[in-house]
Amino acid sequence: MKTTMRLGVAVLSGLLLQCNTILSLFGQGEEESPNLTALAALLLASQSSSSGSSTSLCNGIGTVSSRTSPEVACTLATSHPDAVNVPSWIRNNFTCVVTANVSGTTFSIQTRGLPDHKSAYWTDSNKKESMPSGRSANPNTITNGVLSTVNFWKDPAAQANTGAATDLSHVGIAVNGVYIYNNSAAAPDTLSEEISTLDKGNGHPTNTEAFHYHIEPCKVSSDDSSLVGIIRDGYPVYGKKDEDGTYPTNLDATTHGHSHTTNLFPSGIFHYHVTDSDPYIISNYRGTKTP
Repeated sequence: MKTTMRLGVAVLSGLLLQCNTILSLFGQGEEESPNLTALAALLLASQSSSSGSSTSLCNGIGTVSSRTSPEVACTLATSHPDAVNVPSWIRNNFTCVVTANVSGTTFSIQTRGLPDHKSAYWTDSNKKESMPSGRSANPNTITNGVLSTVNFWKDPAAQANTGAATDLSHVGIAVNGVYIYNNSAAAPDTLSEEISTLDKGNGHPTNTEAFHYHIEPCKVSSDDSSLVGIIRDGYPVYGKKDEDGTYPTNLDATTHGHSHTTNLFPSGIFHYHVTDSDPYIISNYRGTKTP
């Protein structure tokens, strides 16, 4: 029931921006009204629950930022002397991280989780922008972010496939250094309430300044095949599409990913995909989460 509700409200969040009659039902609060719930159920009947959908959670929200000329300046991973030893797909694609190190069978990324795009949550007025129509900012802000070091397996396929459920807090890092969270919210909040406070990049911060994405990060990937980030088990996560421009139809039911070659992994690799429905980015690990 919770999964169905999350999907309905998430799809509705995108449609609210284009439909004034729906917007009037949504209102400005975080509580879900009976009218909204009923309308979400009707929308569910007309939406596919698979990833093969042209509906995007980024419709009318925000546009993808340039990785080479981001909206907000940040530190590049390649600025750290040990970054040359980090896997090339990390070194060449991950920006806004503080350091990157290698140790034995793992490598680590240290980040403050600060976005390389404008947000309603920045305290710096030069980095601020308005919230999307129909959404309201939560009380939290971002200035310095939260410094964390996250470990990843250099060879995730050498670890056991667990299918283990992810937990709260960061379960991955996006290419712009922002934390990736799963499809849940800390009680007593619900994911639908979380979605109603997401900025134009589909991100928001915790009360400790941990900025993060739960769903399709519009300023990183928007209905495309872009590399979105890396999950704690070492596997990459891509946008909604495969690199041939099609929506994948064979995603694993538990992990919402599949295996095949990509430009970054010509020998093939398991990878997750962003979807418009639960789990959005991730719910369960394919492999083994690093310590």
